Amino acid sequence: MVNAGHRRIAHLAGETFLDGGRDRLLGYREALEAGGITVDPELVLHQGSAISDAYASTCALLDSADPPTAIFCFNDRMALAAYEAARDRDVSVPRDLSIAGFDNDPLVTAFFPNLMTAVLPHEAMARQAVRRILERRRGKPAAARREVLDCQILRRRSVARPKAPTK
Repeated sequence: MVNAGHRRIAHLAGETFLDGGRDRLLGYREALEAGGITVDPELVLHQGSAISDAYASTCALLDSADPPTAIFCFNDRMALAAYEAARDRDVSVPRDLSIAGFDNDPLVTAFFPNLMTAVLPHEAMARQAVRRILERRRGKPAAARREVLDCQILRRRSVARPKAPTK
């Protein structure tokens, strides 16, 4: 979204008691900062990851005096709610608002335009879990460690360059 030229990017954050919620929020902040964008706390909404919360949050963002041009959602189901809120406000995705999700949920193929999303590396996560279990069974000490895996970004049509501001 930053690479597409957006400067007002909102984040519908998930629950920050979850590693995924904290990590996605951190990634959002790091991406903005890397793009030279100051994080606006008004654009980070922590109202839970329920679809109804995401819908209400998106409506509030779109109804604000200075709405975002893009929204990064904690998960794809929240992105679906953002699509619905945009449609109900006569806001076109991606012409007026870009939306991206996370998880590559099978339902994203039903979105129009197709949702840009990040893919969790489930196979690599499973391999790591099995490796740790086998290490414990072999008597190796279970060192507390955190491993970070890269996620593939599926670039789809829900993200476009923002419209030029009108004068």
